Amino acid sequence: MPAPASLDELLRILQDLPDLPFLPTYWDIIEYEDQIADYVSGHGLPMTDGYLDMTNLPSFGGEEPADRTGVWSWDAQRLLVGTCTMGFEIVART
Repeated sequence: MPAPASLDELLRILQDLPDLPFLPTYWDIIEYEDQIADYVSGHGLPMTDGYLDMTNLPSFGGEEPADRTGVWSWDAQRLLVGTCTMGFEIVART
């Protein structure tokens, strides 16, 4: 599957990441690790050492924000911000 073509598509992919069970055990993490890696690589997202590389997500035009704190991706008018997959949102540039 190719990399996401828009900020909206990237957000959808990130929000659909397979979730670990609440308070996972070591064995849950091992089991879900492969599932998550397959999902991430299957959607053309960057990986480092078998994990999603959040610092290297694609951008979709526009200048890189001067302050990237909490900003994971962007396009010409909007920013993808948040601290976890359930908390990601697209906001207008200010």
